Amino acid sequence: MGALWQRTRAQAAWEAIGATMTDDTTRRLAEALDARIGEDSGYARYGRARDASRAACGGTNGASGGVTMPRDGSPLYATGDTHGDGIDLLSRVTACPPGSTIAVCGDAGIRYGDWVSMTMLAACDERSDCAFVVMRGNHDTRYWRDATLPDGTPRDGWALTEPDRHGSSYLYETAHPNVLYVRDDGGLYDVGGTDVLFIPGAYSVDQAWRMSTGNPYECEEQLTEYEMRRLGDIAASTRGRLVVMSHTCPRAWEGTVSRLFLPYIDQSGVDKAMETWMDGIWETVRDRCYGWYFGHYHADIGIAKTNGIARMLYHDVVRIDKPRKRPAA
Repeated sequence: MGALWQRTRAQAAWEAIGATMTDDTTRRLAEALDARIGEDSGYARYGRARDASRAACGGTNGASGGVTMPRDGSPLYATGDTHGDGIDLLSRVTACPPGSTIAVCGDAGIRYGDWVSMTMLAACDERSDCAFVVMRGNHDTRYWRDATLPDGTPRDGWALTEPDRHGSSYLYETAHPNVLYVRDDGGLYDVGGTDVLFIPGAYSVDQAWRMSTGNPYECEEQLTEYEMRRLGDIAASTRGRLVVMSHTCPRAWEGTVSRLFLPYIDQSGVDKAMETWMDGIWETVRDRCYGWYFGHYHADIGIAKTNGIARMLYHDVVRIDKPRKRPAA
């Protein structure tokens, strides 16, 4: 994959968002991406290439300013699976204003192979004026498990944010302080003033293929029974209005998503324990939930609900606004 391939991808992304890419900008993007995804794809080399290319373009990586946290009242957006396509991510979020928080509802692809990790982190670096909140899907690693010691202490190069009012913290890499990783087992977070219940993980229907071909596969992709019980307790004890962000969705909504099932996959062999459990979460929060956003199924579909909206996300980037206060009776 050389500069010509990168130039074509970069130019296509720029044209898709209605922007003009000059020859000089094209050249610098191509050279930077070529450096980032060359045959020698170690993280140290990527870091040097990132810093050099951003300096050449007059940018900074934001590391000196500390962690980039969601700001109270700042715009909150949600989007679906990116699978390590950094240029796709950049094209999605170009309209998001500075200071925005962008939540990826699983399968971001960061740290799921060197190449996809580099392109995604490079994309997040380019939008260092925004915070990216990353929840793991089924095609993601368990970020917290891999980046912390057995006692929960972050490994070198990683850190934890201060707990929010719900006691929840993000994990982040100090070299990329605007990429915030939600706990592997999810939880309730105050995301810039919006209460969000994150429900990570899902079952991979392609796990046999991944394991047989040596492609990345996370064997702890789904929530454990203990983790599901913990999130169920959090959902039951939360009294205020909230948003839910998950990777998969309740099984009760299968009538909408089933048309997206892969025809060559025998559904009788698919583990739907998480989806069945999520039916109970939906019943618990439905009167207080004003938005449920999920990915996984690779389509953009809205599902109307009595007390809000459930929305399947793929390429769409949707703004999440707090509901207006209900008029007094």
